[in-house]
Amino acid sequence: MWDCEVTLPQLRGFVTASDDDQRVYWIAKVMRQAKPDDAISIVGVSPMRELWTRIAPTLGRVHDFWD
Repeated sequence: MWDCEVTLPQLRGFVTASDDDQRVYWIAKVMRQAKPDDAISIVGVSPMRELWTRIAPTLGRVHDFWD
């Protein structure tokens, strides 16, 4: 979907976008690829919980950790 370098301000914008599909994509990406503390700092726990049912199936091997 997105094959480019993303700056931290851009990433913060993606995870707070009004488009839930975009939010789910980027939040899951952060949860899969960032250190847990960084993911929580960038995304926040509330959005993760809010969109959990849509994020969870895309987490792959890190699903159990986040669950």
